[in-house]
Amino acid sequence: MKCKKLVSIMLILTLVMVSGSTAYADEMTDKQNQYDAVQNRLNGAKKQYDSLGDEVEAGEKEIRTTDSSIQGLNSEIENMNSKIEAEQDKINSATDKLNKAIEDYNEQDERMKKRICAIYKNGTSYGYLEVILDSTSFSDFMSRTDIMQRILDYDVDMLKEMKQKREAIDKEKAELEQSKAELLAQKNTIESKKNQLEQQKAERKTLVAKVSRQMNQLKSYMDQEEATAKKLQNEIKALQSNTGNYDGSKYAILKRSDYPKGTSPVITSGFGYRIDPITGEKGAYHSGIDIGTGRTTNIPVYAMASGKVILAKWYGGYGNAVVVDHGGGLSTLYAHNNKLLVKVGDTVSGGQKIALSGATGRVTGPHVHFGVMKNGEYINPSPYLLIGN
Repeated sequence: MKCKKLVSIMLILTLVMVSGSTAYADEMTDKQNQYDAVQNRLNGAKKQYDSLGDEVEAGEKEIRTTDSSIQGLNSEIENMNSKIEAEQDKINSATDKLNKAIEDYNEQDERMKKRICAIYKNGTSYGYLEVILDSTSFSDFMSRTDIMQRILDYDVDMLKEMKQKREAIDKEKAELEQSKAELLAQKNTIESKKNQLEQQKAERKTLVAKVSRQMNQLKSYMDQEEATAKKLQNEIKALQSNTGNYDGSKYAILKRSDYPKGTSPVITSGFGYRIDPITGEKGAYHSGIDIGTGRTTNIPVYAMASGKVILAKWYGGYGNAVVVDHGGGLSTLYAHNNKLLVKVGDTVSGGQKIALSGATGRVTGPHVHFGVMKNGEYINPSPYLLIGN
């Protein structure tokens, strides 16, 4: 009877432990999935934010270039206005000369008319006959005739000269008017270009303002998501804090005996800043230590210490990854695995096989990435790394 009772108690305790473990695993997985979803949204938003920032920068650069072009056109317009003003001054001067020439021509014409009237003041019959009859001698006649002819020739020559002068000034004025018209046409072309640039500038400013508003909205969204991520991170830490304290034990995460003959574990990249092996970027942060696997995969990976599995899945650039919580805020990461041998919620012992190495995620070749986190922050994993024989 007592035996049956003991079996029943054991069964109940087992069910409670399994139930508790399952509930923990479900809650941890749920929180981790929520956190990952938030991080994915944040990464997408950050990329979009950076893209919008590039768009704003390009727009502002274009505005500065347009401003410079507008200033250049303004200088051209000022220069053109000076030329037009100079041409107008020449036109005004030519107009004054032309008016004076017309006035002189009219005066000379009037004087000639008066002289003709004086010659014919006694009627149209007075002419060469009267000159002959009124002459006292032949020499007097010749003198009178020569004087009359000279006066007439002078008047005619003067009128011709004045007419030519007036025509020359009139032509000069017409050429100046044409030059002014051409300058005005050039000015209108430049002002048209300026107006187009002003319009482009206004459109670009409107676009930059619109994109800036989108960036502000996106920043507000990112702030909210980051607050959500922080809250989930704290909730995950709270779940981790229930796993007890790290006992200080350390086990080898890799064993030389598991490696193919002629190969052995070699650290290929240390913790901290380095040259990114994929992009070549200098100063890239490396959150753990990489141990090469001799260009082979499926080498056993062991837990550094006992604890509870809080992540076991594909984890972005880490590929297939396992995270074990050892208590006291300490957890370890094993990344780029070919196969995972544990699941979230599993309790593992130090030195227990948890994965098989691989080359999944963001890698250049097969290796094991080992990381250590203290209260969610990556620390130097060297003091926790052991490689066994």
